[in-house]
Amino acid sequence: MSGIGERVLDRMNTVCPEASHREIAAAVGLAPDAFSRSLNGQRRFSSLELARLADHLDTDLHWLITGAEDPNRLRVAARHNFDPNTGRRDVPGSGGDAAILGDIALAYRQAYPAETGELAPLPTTIEGIRSALGPAFVRPFADRLEQVLGIGVVRISGLSTAYSFTACGHRVIAMGATGNWFFENWSMAHELGHLVFGHHAEDEAGDPGREAAANAFAADLLMPKETLTGTDWATLTDAALAQLVWDLGVSTKSLAHRLDKVYGRAPDRVNEWASRPTQRLIRLHLPSDPGVGDELTERMDAASQRRFPVTLQLAHLDRIASGEIGKETLAWMLGVQPESLEVDTPQASAVPPTTSPTPWGSDSAGWFCCSRTTLSSSTSPSSTGSICWRGSRTERANGAPLSRQSVRNRQALRDWELFAKHPTFSVRRCALIPPSCRTCLRSATRSRSPGTHRASTSGRQRHWRS
Repeated sequence: MSGIGERVLDRMNTVCPEASHREIAAAVGLAPDAFSRSLNGQRRFSSLELARLADHLDTDLHWLITGAEDPNRLRVAARHNFDPNTGRRDVPGSGGDAAILGDIALAYRQAYPAETGELAPLPTTIEGIRSALGPAFVRPFADRLEQVLGIGVVRISGLSTAYSFTACGHRVIAMGATGNWFFENWSMAHELGHLVFGHHAEDEAGDPGREAAANAFAADLLMPKETLTGTDWATLTDAALAQLVWDLGVSTKSLAHRLDKVYGRAPDRVNEWASRPTQRLIRLHLPSDPGVGDELTERMDAASQRRFPVTLQLAHLDRIASGEIGKETLAWMLGVQPESLEVDTPQASAVPPTTSPTPWGSDSAGWFCCSRTTLSSSTSPSSTGSICWRGSRTERANGAPLSRQSVRNRQALRDWELFAKHPTFSVRRCALIPPSCRTCLRSATRSRSPGTHRASTSGRQRHWRS
């Protein structure tokens, strides 16, 4: 299929074969005649029409335009919730998590714009992984993953579960800041299993087989069978149980499930504590060393802190110092205001002069192109595309949500929401960009930071601002 019209027709025949062309044209706001001519190659689809078609036909906009898979599309594996009554696995918060994952991926694209090569192989066996991580790895689990296996670990508030994916030649595990050290260990081990088994080659669909394999990997990594079989469960005391879960870095509930698999039934003492908080067992029966401090509280506190890989931060610092990107994304990673972040930046004379229009006030936050593909690396106005918006410093630093009150035109809001669903949308010299906006795109590629954006209209051409 060489043309956009052919790909649209192919998708129509797959998704809605019973629908007429007139019905689909009406659904995307096109006259039947214009839709027919676009399908036959006699008329070009506008960028907005393509976004609406991709939404209506439930397809990837990058593929619809280019016929190729989007190179920046995230393929994620997620830790699913399991309902034992129905046997269903799902990720209830996946919709809200998508924006955060997109921002994490953007941080990687800004840091490593040219790295798209093959990933270094991981050990393929539990023994190999355990040997690489070294003894007692659960305490510095995240650090060991980064230092030994090259897997970046991100901890950030707002994620409903743990995810793993690859971005710009780097493996990444992202999880919520829950403050639950035991839960975090299991999440990292589970996502490590997805990475080892290569579960990101295809789209994530909550395949029960893959989830079961990742869970089995996590259980075997954190609770080796030889450790369990070498324990005298008949004489195990509460203090010994507390020491065991502390050393393994797992909850009593996880231990009970693992023993069910190994022995067919967990010992009574473990089952008794499986219904109670693991912290209670440890605080009651594993007194802390006065000379060391309350290590349990320290571990829980660490599991609640925002975290991004040091190597990622250093890569941003290097590119900020060279003037290739701004410091907003680094400030977002650190959870601070960009104005308060003191980093090495190039001298004013080293930065190419730009003419950034500020038609909506004195806050010269700049314009930004909607294409995540070109935002991180391109500095050529002719190679960027899509829709421009203008976001204030405060909004970009805080990741402010979309303010519907600022959108006076309902169609503009609907159109913005369509483009928000397709963050990698990129068309060269997009007709929707006012000519005056193109002059500032060079500055935009150095200033883009994670966050959401607002929409408005101006005359016949639609563009986006705060």
